[in-house]
Amino acid sequence: MLDNFGRLVRDIRITRSLLLYDMAKTLDISPAELSAIETGRKPVPDWFIPALKEKYGIGDTCAKTLTFLAKNRGA
Repeated sequence: MLDNFGRLVRDIRITRSLLLYDMAKTLDISPAELSAIETGRKPVPDWFIPALKEKYGIGDTCAKTLTFLAKNRGA
């Protein structure tokens, strides 16, 4: 089950019509690693949200929301 962070990342991916594989390739990680980040099985790396901003043009509000959700994951 996805938490709010995972849902938002997945929404970013799906609204751009990207498969997990496609986003992972763009971020230079494995699909398994991206899945683990989405599902909370792996902590959010420091580079992840800035990479989403750079590669997918997410806005500052979305990036701040992701940062907040990542910091409060599991709280």
